[in-house]
Amino acid sequence: MITLPAVEAVGLTIDPTLLALLGLTLAGVVVRGKKLWLDFWCADLQPSRCREPTGLDNTPDNRKKAVAHLDEIRAQIRRGTFEYAQHFPRSNRLDEVEEKGESTFTKKTLLGRYMVRWLAARSPLRADNSVVEDAEIHPTTWLHDKGVVQRHIAPELGVLSLDEITPGVAIDFRRSLERELIDEGGRVVRKPLRAKTVNNILSVLRTALEEAVGRGLIERNPVVSYRRRRRKLRADPQPLAQEEVQALLAALPGRVDMRDGAYVDHGTLNDLYTVWFLTGWRPSEIAALRFDWLSFTTQTAQIRAGRSPRRDWTSPGLMDIR
Repeated sequence: MITLPAVEAVGLTIDPTLLALLGLTLAGVVVRGKKLWLDFWCADLQPSRCREPTGLDNTPDNRKKAVAHLDEIRAQIRRGTFEYAQHFPRSNRLDEVEEKGESTFTKKTLLGRYMVRWLAARSPLRADNSVVEDAEIHPTTWLHDKGVVQRHIAPELGVLSLDEITPGVAIDFRRSLERELIDEGGRVVRKPLRAKTVNNILSVLRTALEEAVGRGLIERNPVVSYRRRRRKLRADPQPLAQEEVQALLAALPGRVDMRDGAYVDHGTLNDLYTVWFLTGWRPSEIAALRFDWLSFTTQTAQIRAGRSPRRDWTSPGLMDIR
């Protein structure tokens, strides 16, 4: 007997009309209301059919993103590396996944797999990318930790089990971060990282392993006893002189065309950069500024959010703009 999960796994094509006559549907990207959902099979769960929201509106570009996400999930399922919580950290099915042992850890659990579950459990984002109000950490902090795991910890330590992460391994890991990374062709693919960056990476690893100690998976944290390098003092900031600011404003283009057909004229650019220089706002904060955050009566601006490439998050602050 050929089951729908088996058909999907080998990539066979079935006439949708035949499926409709049989009262069946093949998994894929589906639309519910105005949102896109992922519909797929995971044999480790019962029922094995899974339906999860993407939080994306039904647009051509978003459908491409959803299809790419679904392809990644199917590939991981075939390889046996699929982690439900990595893709759907706020899913209602996580308790079911836990009961079936997908997230049961032992001291022999690979660090890479443990870190995936650790990140998913701390995620402050829902499936629709909204922020959980009582989240343990700020979204930007969580994205930073996720990047650290993906770029540094998982590639170098991910294949080691938890009980193989010794103080010696942690020291060797630190030293590798402080050296140039050279590929087989002799090319430098990564320069030595700064002390602050190294400390941040080790801090993420130490925090994750501290939880492993709390779970009884390892007896002690191998990173705790490491004495962190002292950071080098940064050079004093060198702000632009008034003449340099005026030269930059004079060099602004007369017009900037946007992708949607709109444009920004020279006057608007001049005002934008003038405010930027006078207030010292971050680029993300000035990009997220809203008109109703300005008070012309008190001559103040309320900074309520900073814009990232993916979403906006709250970051309150008040500044006098007189």
